[in-house]
Amino acid sequence: MAQWADELLAIPNLGLEAGLIDLSLKYHVDISVIFEIIRFMNHNFKTTPFEGSLSELLQILSSSWMPSQENLEAFESWLGRQLEFKENVFPIRKFSPSMAKRGTLQSIDGRHFVAVDNEPLAFFYEIARRSQLDSFLEGRSLVELIKGKAIPLSWSLDAPLEGQLKGFEVKTGGVSAEFRDHGILLAHIQDAAQGQSSGTFSDYEKRFFASLSAFNIMPWPSIRVTTQEITSGFDSIPGGNPKDLSGMPTIQNAFRAFVEKRFSESESYKKHHARIYGEGQLPSAQDLSAALDRAQQIKIRISPKNKNLPTAMSVPKSQRTVQVPAALPDNTAAIGYPFDTQENQYKNLESLIGDLRGWATDLANAAVQLDGSVISNSNPKPWIYFEVSNFPGTQVSVPQFSQGRNQTQIGTRLMRLSDFNGTYRIHGDTKKSAILELLRLFDSLPVEQGSHKEEDPSSIDAAQLFQPALTHSWNKKLNLAWFDGANGFYAYYQ
Repeated sequence: MAQWADELLAIPNLGLEAGLIDLSLKYHVDISVIFEIIRFMNHNFKTTPFEGSLSELLQILSSSWMPSQENLEAFESWLGRQLEFKENVFPIRKFSPSMAKRGTLQSIDGRHFVAVDNEPLAFFYEIARRSQLDSFLEGRSLVELIKGKAIPLSWSLDAPLEGQLKGFEVKTGGVSAEFRDHGILLAHIQDAAQGQSSGTFSDYEKRFFASLSAFNIMPWPSIRVTTQEITSGFDSIPGGNPKDLSGMPTIQNAFRAFVEKRFSESESYKKHHARIYGEGQLPSAQDLSAALDRAQQIKIRISPKNKNLPTAMSVPKSQRTVQVPAALPDNTAAIGYPFDTQENQYKNLESLIGDLRGWATDLANAAVQLDGSVISNSNPKPWIYFEVSNFPGTQVSVPQFSQGRNQTQIGTRLMRLSDFNGTYRIHGDTKKSAILELLRLFDSLPVEQGSHKEEDPSSIDAAQLFQPALTHSWNKKLNLAWFDGANGFYAYYQ
């Protein structure tokens, strides 16, 4: 957070009015801005809309979710010192064609670079926000943290680890972060995966700092849980994806101007600027003012994708993806009744997740399991059918579990993940807690900045959400990823 925002949090409620006035005078911040920040502190973009100028949104996001300047500078200094460690490994954002697969390792001039997604960045950014940097990072190298499984190397790996990491079991998986719980992603100001590589050490070094430097990040509402639009400010949209405003050049220019004005006096930021953009002077005050003035003129609307949090009962009949009777019994919030045919099954994971989110996050829904029951009951009837077609062809050892609720592993079978593509039924006694965990896993999936990835169901790797398993009778089933056993999620191959 900005220094004045840190002090804002420390003001006791008893002296709030006087404290806000003192803060406004001390830092020359308009008191209306401070009140707006208070209103949006811990703003949850998953459930609450925003409408205002780009400038206001950047102030809110940075004050709520950006690490303190002290921690930004400390982390940048630590990243710079990583070049001093021999045999170190440097994570960089995957890029085409040579580093398109996560886990690919490239050695240049005796330095080792490994292709990853945004999970290492998410991990470091979260601890920087929580002021835990010194005790965690002091004197440690990246390769030490990776081999010691202290940080995730990537959400998942697409290629076997070679070179410095060959033979090591590394940590993978999504980072649990407060900013993600509030519908925030980390948008790169300078794209870390941009363009063709020259193959030189200087190019890879630049990509390393662009990938991990917190100075190169602006917190931004996630396109996975929000819709975003520019309502006024200019007539046309020059480049970028209008569904993901963080990937638009105009928005990225505002990001850069906002950060450079804020940290223009920081020696650490000047080093960062040289690493990312090359040696030279920072933009002039006039150029910064022009970009920030434009940010003030651009008006933006951010809306939750599930603003009204509908249950299946409120969805028009023509749009329903599960069968719902004309009337439900009292005290039920079931998403649909059992049905015998697969006529109305979900055709992809995206549509399934959308309706499950509406059901599970409806505050009026007191049900503890999918069939609407407010107490935990056994109900093995099919409640929802959905189709999975996104498992890759990777060969894995699939666990087999015993019968009953207290399942234990009793064996394994070597199979391809793609063997688990097909239609599944979710039973009525699947627990709401398990559905919420599925939503958390989905929201943690990496989103390619500036792309339509969240709108392309075929781009979602089912292996990042589900762990294939076998029942005692060798029937295929799905558990939630990173969990052993069912844990309240009962999905079986049809």
